[in-house]
Amino acid sequence: MTEHVGQKLGNYRLIQLLGRGSVADVYLGEHIKHATPAAIKVWHKQLGSKETQRFHSEAGRLALLDHPHVVHTIEVGIKGQYPFLVMDYMANHSLRQRYSRGMQLSLATVVPLARQLADALEYAHSKHMIHGDIKPENMFFGQHHEVLLSDFSITSIAQSSHAQSDLDIAGIVAYMAPEQLQGQPEKASDQYALAVVIYEWLSGKLPFSGSFTELATHHLIVPPAPLHRIVPTIVPAAEEAVLRALEKNPRRRFEGVRAFVARLEEAQQSARKSSSFTMGGSAPLSVQEPDFTTIRPRASSMRALSSDSFNKYWQVIAFYDMDIQRNPRDAMAYSERGDAYYMLEEYERAILDYTYALALDSKCIPAYSNRGLAYSHLEEYKRAIADFTRAIELDANEVSTYYNRGNAYALLEDYKHAIADYDSVLRRNEQHAFAYYNRGNANARSQEYEQAIADYTRAIAIDSTYLMAYCNRGRVHNLLKHYEQAIVDFTRAIELDPHLSWTFSSRGDAYCRIKEYEKAIDDLDRAIELDNEDVNAYTNRGLACLNLREYERAISDFTRAIELDPEDAWSYSNRGLSYYYRKEYEQAIQDCSKAIELNPLFGCAYDNRGTVYLAMNNLEQARADILIGWKLTPGHISHGWSVEWSAMCLARPDIEMASRLETLAEVDPEDYIAYVCRGVALWIRHDYEGALRELEMALPLELKGDAYFWKGIVCASLGRDEEAAAALKQALDWGVPVLLQVPLAWIKEDRPDFYEHYVAPLL
Repeated sequence: MTEHVGQKLGNYRLIQLLGRGSVADVYLGEHIKHATPAAIKVWHKQLGSKETQRFHSEAGRLALLDHPHVVHTIEVGIKGQYPFLVMDYMANHSLRQRYSRGMQLSLATVVPLARQLADALEYAHSKHMIHGDIKPENMFFGQHHEVLLSDFSITSIAQSSHAQSDLDIAGIVAYMAPEQLQGQPEKASDQYALAVVIYEWLSGKLPFSGSFTELATHHLIVPPAPLHRIVPTIVPAAEEAVLRALEKNPRRRFEGVRAFVARLEEAQQSARKSSSFTMGGSAPLSVQEPDFTTIRPRASSMRALSSDSFNKYWQVIAFYDMDIQRNPRDAMAYSERGDAYYMLEEYERAILDYTYALALDSKCIPAYSNRGLAYSHLEEYKRAIADFTRAIELDANEVSTYYNRGNAYALLEDYKHAIADYDSVLRRNEQHAFAYYNRGNANARSQEYEQAIADYTRAIAIDSTYLMAYCNRGRVHNLLKHYEQAIVDFTRAIELDPHLSWTFSSRGDAYCRIKEYEKAIDDLDRAIELDNEDVNAYTNRGLACLNLREYERAISDFTRAIELDPEDAWSYSNRGLSYYYRKEYEQAIQDCSKAIELNPLFGCAYDNRGTVYLAMNNLEQARADILIGWKLTPGHISHGWSVEWSAMCLARPDIEMASRLETLAEVDPEDYIAYVCRGVALWIRHDYEGALRELEMALPLELKGDAYFWKGIVCASLGRDEEAAAALKQALDWGVPVLLQVPLAWIKEDRPDFYEHYVAPLL
């Protein structure tokens, strides 16, 4: 076929050859008038009159497709009997280029991609169109990282093209449904092809490989290998969904592609809710106490299996029962019957079969590997490690065995050995995103936060849609107080999947940390809308409301959090603080005491209760609680400030207190309380202008009375009486405890006229 560069086709001129195939070439074109780019596909096949008529009909219907996940066909035509299509130009890589062959993607990454593809296919099917050529090469990322489906098959050309190479044919047949191979494509054929793509993404392998004849035979009669053999971490419900969509009989598949992907979404959600951290999967992290714990490779329940699958595995067992009766020394028969029991979560029976297999063949590697997985499910991690180790001795190059042993070590909190195994995985496969992700978790648990960030970053470099890598990197940034970077990561996670409550909850927490309370509330509202049992979302929204002085809303949220988790000491303590600001002191004491009962080492609860006792004029009990809170959490700057301010109830501050306050401010120099501490220290040293500058820096950071109260004291020392009175009024309106107002007594001694004229009326 002669190259067409420079020629005019319709309203476009061909600028550059982008790709050449045995059936068609693709060119970069430019609109003759508007100079806008387009991709132009020119077929090699010359069409006869009947074929031309059919082409115009099919291509015309294709041009009418208008969907956000379908590449738009701009123009169709025939020149010199050669048909061509003009389509939107995709500047970004195809999903084949983005996710190269052999790369394994997490379910959390696959589901958002599958959801968009299903939407596109469901739309096309509603227009009575079948795609017919679904494969990663025909999927692209758009300008906003949305997935776009391209290259709908045009049967008038496909059925009359005989020039395809064996490689082209094998590439097409690899994704082709049995009925399509038999010349009877239907909508369910697209579901089958999408399931092949998803199988490949999850496992790194196609379900079938070989020549055209071998591929066709396998598609027609051979069941695909269970995904769990390749990906032990696969959620059973997800595996079940993929295998159902790969049924040979199209009537046994899902009702439509959207129903198929909906089942995958349900599997992802169930896996998230059943775990705290899934290896290579997705799960929530406690806001108060971040935890990067590894859990079992596949957290599931029998409810994940449909009745068809349940029966299928029992049929497999029955088959091997007969096989073993015929040949009781067939080690692989025992091993594969063990696999069926494993899929039914009959782990003890699976272990028994694997053990029989090993008694017959002490070098049966699958039996060691799978018995190790079964032991992991039973939380017998040391036995699991022993089996994985033996499998590695027999085959030192099997990546999945190192990976699974690393997971078992992590479950034993032996992070050093876990990291060593993930290192072994990555030496053999440097594109193993899961291993980077899980090594990141192990490093995070070891408090090697910078290394954890590096691992998550590497996982993201391999798979830019790895949702959990963004989430966990965000969590580590939160731990390091890199809140802006955390927000960037959580935002990216939300873009990848806007239907997960805990990503909004995590970003809301980060906004709280930088005092962007309105933004925090927006995110936490969305989190609760998505999951009205998200305890952390209620707790953090309560904190945001508390800081905005919306005490009734705060109390409501903390109460809901307590209903969901009666052991939530944080919510009791913070609800107690909310009651304190409402001057409901008895209720405040009850809540803070309950928090201490639940967690006797909870420093914040002691500090909060001490603050309430100050308001109740019980200095002795207040000082006792405040000192305990400070001892329990010496790194908590506000607790240290409570100790020093309450000490002023006993004596005027001196230079030693000024030094202690300056040291305290160094704990977190940019914190609201740090500015207050420096301001009071400078006031003690009689540097009133310097003190005022520090306190002015504190004022916009928190809606609290401390900075206003001490600004009033400093302004009084400077003789700025009106300003002093205004600041003191604001502080007293916001509820500075009476006992902490002792500096006003010093003002009464030092400046009686000011006190009588300005302060006394406020009291």
